[in-house]
Amino acid sequence: MDALISVIVPVYKVEKELPRCVDSILRQTYPHLQIILVDDGSPDNCGAICDAYAAAHKNVQVIHKENGGLSDARNAGIERADGDYLMFIDSDDYIEPDMAEKLYRALQSADADMSICNFRYDCSDLADSEGYKDLFVIPDAVLSGREIAVRRAAENDTGYWVIACNKLYSKWLFDNVRFPVGKQHEDEFVFHHVLLQCERVACVHDALYYYVIRDGSIMRATYSVRRLDGVQASMERARDYLTAGLPTQTVCQTLMAGMYLLNTIYTSPDYWKDRTWRARYRELLRLFRRLAPRVFLKRGVGRRERAYLFLKWIAPHLSWRMMHLHDMGREQI
Repeated sequence: MDALISVIVPVYKVEKELPRCVDSILRQTYPHLQIILVDDGSPDNCGAICDAYAAAHKNVQVIHKENGGLSDARNAGIERADGDYLMFIDSDDYIEPDMAEKLYRALQSADADMSICNFRYDCSDLADSEGYKDLFVIPDAVLSGREIAVRRAAENDTGYWVIACNKLYSKWLFDNVRFPVGKQHEDEFVFHHVLLQCERVACVHDALYYYVIRDGSIMRATYSVRRLDGVQASMERARDYLTAGLPTQTVCQTLMAGMYLLNTIYTSPDYWKDRTWRARYRELLRLFRRLAPRVFLKRGVGRRERAYLFLKWIAPHLSWRMMHLHDMGREQI
């Protein structure tokens, strides 16, 4: 008999989009699903909508909890899950009818720990809509978790490797992993911990997940200091890659990506207006300066990467001011 898949759906302020999401899960061709709707203290009608689905479908369960954010809601779903496998679906997104089945069959066929598919941006709700976007192309392949970590760094954090929702996970991968409560970029903090446990990952070329871009979504939100959690996630990932013995180039690329993001703090007008930005900058710079020598002093680091990291380590303000002046000069030409 096929295994049970627990599908975890955090729900908050999406009463218009929620039926589309849940209906797409109920239409799955794979029949053995436990659907867990986590009402994260939503102030609108979401809680009642969840209860109505649970009353109509035996495989739908509802958790009502105080608002704790996306990570906290996902963690609550993990605790409730009875399946041998986990899927995460955001409540304003939706999926193809055969997503669960294709990911499960690919995982079983490859004797893999996780499977992953391509996703498609649905921008049709935007006033400046461009319809659907396929930005990434994931190949049909079976890779190790370490191979994907190397590819991710080389491809500059290509999204399909990172987001939680286009994947089917063996539940044991989360035995000692939870999403970080109170952080944005929560997938960035978690995915490498899952990935490095995987001996085999089955990759499916088909775009089976629809990532909806709305005017109120995080991807369309104005920039805030909380979004700089991504810098911390990148630096922690570099540290963990270093500890795990991944190639030096991969560690360098990951740390340099974090520094590029950190540069956006120093060169942003908000940095000079808000002391919260400056405090967060100093915190992240301390994190970098603790880690950087462990990287640029390693054998195998290219001269260019070594010089870049050393300069950022010893004189970050000077280097960023020079970069800012260089960019201003290019704009005036």
